This record gives sequence, C-alpha cells and structure tokens, in this order.
Amino acid sequence: MDTIESTIELPTGAYALDRYTRTYMFGERKVLAIYTTHGQPGRVWVSRPADFPVVFDGGCSVVNVAWDLETRSFLRVTCNGDA
Repeated sequence: MDTIESTIELPTGAYALDRYTRTYMFGERKVLAIYTTHGQPGRVWVSRPADFPVVFDGGCSVVNVAWDLETRSFLRVTCNGDA
C-alpha cells in the first residue's frame, strides 16, 4: 500500500487520495485496489474476493487500480464510468 500510494498519479477529475476509502487485494501476480468516496477514508487489505467492493459507475468517486508485482508498476489507474 505504501509503495502504491506514494507513487500513484490519480486520473484527472479524481479527488485527493486521502478522501477515498482504499481497499486492496492480491490478484494473480498483481495487487488490485478500488478507491471509493463512499465510506470512511482510510485503507484496508481484504483476502477474499467477496470482501472486495464492486462498483459499476460513479465516475471519479471510484478509482480502479491494478499494480504489477513483478515490474512494480501500474497496469491501470482509471475512474469508473457513469451510468
């Protein structure tokens, strides 16, 4: 989390990092994260996919992140679409 959060560049239109609830989970050779403005700001690791939030809209109130563990680089940092 520290490495990701110290190097991430949020998309245009996103809020400041400390405004988001930041949820992280290990995926296959990567770390997945979702940042949402719905809830208390802070960060947490989850270990079960069932505990990882799924949000289908929300624009930049929701940011999706994928971090490659091998290359230690971002695969994706995007705002959600709007419904």
